[in-house]
Amino acid sequence: HLEVIASPLWVAEPKLDGYRCIYRDGQLLTRQGKKMPGNSDSVLSALAAIPDGIVLDGEMVNPHGRQVFHLFDIPTVSGTLAERRQVLEALTVCYPVELVPRIDKASALRQALHHGWEGVVFKRIDSFYHWRASSRYSEVAEWKKIRL
Repeated sequence: HLEVIASPLWVAEPKLDGYRCIYRDGQLLTRQGKKMPGNSDSVLSALAAIPDGIVLDGEMVNPHGRQVFHLFDIPTVSGTLAERRQVLEALTVCYPVELVPRIDKASALRQALHHGWEGVVFKRIDSFYHWRASSRYSEVAEWKKIRL
């Protein structure tokens, strides 16, 4: 993965230990389109102000007993990952949502071990959104997932 670390076309994000889900029209859904199990009322309440028609892709995590929906993409916006990220950053200013942070590529694995993350995901900033109903990111050349 040295070529990824050296290239400015790649960014790194933590792979959080949670459940991948989609927020659409007031509902949190699994990748298969089913309603997310469990009590997610606090997250839905925080997301209620998001306008209808906006779809958010993220990870539901439960740190310290508090559910949080960490956003990492917005499939309803066309464009590259870099362009979609700008829209997500603007959403964090207007709405009570959390964005998966970008992390230093060179120390990403060390950070993952230190923080207890599931791993690290490297993403190309010039990539377009690819929906997959499975977690096999290895099939998408623009994402490289390293699990710990």
